[in-house]
This record gives sequence, C-alpha cells and structure tokens, in this order.
Amino acid sequence: MIILVLIWAIGLNWIAYKKGFYHFHFLSEKKAPLITTGQILSLFGLYIGIMILFTPYLARTFFRMLHKADPDATSLPITALSGIQFTLMVVVFAVLAMTLYQVNRPSFFRVWKDKEHPRRRSPFFDFFLGVFTWLLSFPIVSVVSEVVDKFLQSAFGLKYYEQTAVKFVKAAMSSPLSLTFAILSILLLAPLVEEFLFRGGLQTFFKKRLGAKAAILLSSLCFALFHFSPSQGLGNIPLIVSLFILGGFLGFLYERQGSLWSSIGLHMTFNAISAFRIILLPELL
Repeated sequence: MIILVLIWAIGLNWIAYKKGFYHFHFLSEKKAPLITTGQILSLFGLYIGIMILFTPYLARTFFRMLHKADPDATSLPITALSGIQFTLMVVVFAVLAMTLYQVNRPSFFRVWKDKEHPRRRSPFFDFFLGVFTWLLSFPIVSVVSEVVDKFLQSAFGLKYYEQTAVKFVKAAMSSPLSLTFAILSILLLAPLVEEFLFRGGLQTFFKKRLGAKAAILLSSLCFALFHFSPSQGLGNIPLIVSLFILGGFLGFLYERQGSLWSSIGLHMTFNAISAFRIILLPELL
C-alpha cells in the first residue's frame, strides 16, 4: 500500500510542478500586513487561556456537578464533553476574530483576503484550490508518517497507539448528538480557528520580520507542536512530523494565494477525509 501511495505522491506532485503550481515569486515582507508582537501575544494568550486552561476547568466543574447528582458517575458523558469543546471553539474563534478586528482592522481584512496580492482570485476559487491540494499533500503526509512510524517501531519498540483525535471521534460515535458536535468541531471550527491563528496571525507576524520562507517553516513548526499530547508518548513524533509537512502546504497556499480561504479549504478537506475514514473504516486505522 505504501508503494502505491508513494507513486501517487511522486506522480501528482511532479505533474503539479511541471504545470507551474509550485512556481511563483514570494512577495516581499514589506508588503505583508503588520501584526505587532503585542497583538500576536494577545491572540495566542486568548487561545491558550480558553482552549488549554479554561476548557479542563469547565469540564471538571461540570463533572463535580454531575457527581453530586449521581455519586456513581466516574466521568462526564461524551455528549457533554463534545458539546463543551464545540461551544468553546465557537467562542474562541469569535474572540480571536473580534480581537484582531478591534485592534488592527486593516490587517484583519488582509489576512483573510489580501487585495494587494497579484493573484486576485475569488475566495471561492481559493477555497477549492485548497480542497484539490489535498491530492498533493495527503500522500506525502501519509508516506512520511508511515516511514517514521516504522522506524520508531524497529528502533524503539513503539507499539500500536491511537492518536487523541482518533479516540475522541470513536468515543463520539456513541451518540448522534456527540458525533454531530465532534464533526462540526473537526471539520469546521478547528480549521477556522487554527488557520486564523497560525497562518493569518503567526505566519503574517513572522513574514514581516523574517521573510516568507522562514515564516512558513516557523508557523508550521508551531502548528505541529501545538498538537503535542503527553498521553501519546513516542506517538507524538510521527504526528508532529506529519503536521509539520501539512503546515508547510497550508503556509505555502496562504502565501501563494494571499488568501486564508485557500489554507482553510485544504485544512477542512484533510480533517473531513480523516474523520470519515475513522467513522466509516475504523478497522483500517
């Protein structure tokens, strides 16, 4: 199977290269929207505060309330957990967007769609370019992840493990409501929040100071590291490597099109196909 995916990766990316998909001039950092250090720290501070610090606190609070009502309860139902996650992701996206809008309105509009960019295509075109770029990125991410997995298995005895996101989706399949919350979070909200934060915010911030190529690499690294999960142990390594490569494609699309809609299109497609593979073909994971 890995040989077929490798052929897919090489073949389609070679065609894309020959057709000029990867040929474009990086725009000067002088033309990038300005996002200040204070603004980027505010955005990440809000994200960390709400999603990483406040979410567990809220879950524990709900569990204590549940335990008082039912002393036999050992954990929150998955419907409650998925509902909390969904609600807070809506809140965090609204807070991040409104924060940048209030403090830096010109940059807010330019990170979504830069009208000064030479590729003046519609957001609709940008989005579906991102969707079709899945065909180029997925086989590369899959092959690299598989190779790293095999190396860790042979060198360090890495045993079978499930990623945190996979466990979450499988648990959410226990009820239609929890699955709906999970699907909306993974397919819609996660791409919106993460692309706004890492490409629109962080990549733009780095580009103004270090140039486009360094900005893509650094924002991709930060994007990958933010998905680290202590419970996965060595399993974090293939996850971080594969997300770093995906982040490179997302950052490339954002720079190529000057549009957040292009990276959102790829991110949504990647998450959607991954989620439906878990739901429809769990035995292949």
